[in-house]
Amino acid sequence: MVETLVVVARLLHYLAVIALFGAAVFPIYAFRREAWRPPAAEARIRAMLAPAAALALVTGLLWLAAVAAQMSGDIAGAWDPETLWTVIVDTDFGHAWAARLILTGGVLGEILLRRGERLPAILSAVLLGSIALTGHTQAKQGVVGLLHMASDAAHLLGAGAWLGGLIPLAALALTRAADTSQAAALARMVHRFSGMGYAAVAALLVSGVFNSWLLVGSVEAMLTTPYGQVLTVKIGAFLAMLALAAANRFWISPRLLRPNGESDEKMFTRLRTHIWTEQALGGAVLALVAVLGTLPPGAEAG
Repeated sequence: MVETLVVVARLLHYLAVIALFGAAVFPIYAFRREAWRPPAAEARIRAMLAPAAALALVTGLLWLAAVAAQMSGDIAGAWDPETLWTVIVDTDFGHAWAARLILTGGVLGEILLRRGERLPAILSAVLLGSIALTGHTQAKQGVVGLLHMASDAAHLLGAGAWLGGLIPLAALALTRAADTSQAAALARMVHRFSGMGYAAVAALLVSGVFNSWLLVGSVEAMLTTPYGQVLTVKIGAFLAMLALAAANRFWISPRLLRPNGESDEKMFTRLRTHIWTEQALGGAVLALVAVLGTLPPGAEAG
């Protein structure tokens, strides 16, 4: 029961922070130098920010409660003031959690003030990357520990740019332009998302290999330990997402840049299907990441 609560709390927090970062950074590259912005889609993207930040705040509190229950060995620890205070004051997780809670409040305040789009993007990037302070990266010390933390942060940001960006991209895909010039502008935004995906995938691949080397240790541990087996399933889901993203980039996006009536509509239908499938696979990946955070690394098991 307690372990399940920890996994669910982690998953919900990951979803909220990734959605926040993805929606905050999307307009910076997708609407770059674009004369036409789809009003309905832009409004949807703006409307995502405050709820995502508020959800990050609430799920952050839930995560603290789950860790307190885990520490005490009893679900009652989730609302016991003494246990909660002990987690905050006496653990590395608690210190990182307190700093991240303050940062989340700052992101929410900046979004509500609406003073621009770049600062929320920067703050949400720091918030997402700082999740690296709460996981297995704390097991390593010295230079290796710092490299592991930086690699984990890069992995989180790559995932946030890709998975989080799929949410506003879905809003764009659901907004069908009224004329050819607007359709072309919409297609260019889809193309830019695909271009951003190169950097996101590169960050995920490099950091994923490095993290796996540190945490799994060997091919045998990858196949025989619970951590390695869950990680293998996660990699499979990632490769399926990568195949869909490649189809978007090299097949659908070029066709959308050359609108052609009925076939263009078919491409938009395929794009929506691919986005929804990618989102489902991304949710599965995050669920597996939440589980991995509760398992001992394969290298330790070996």
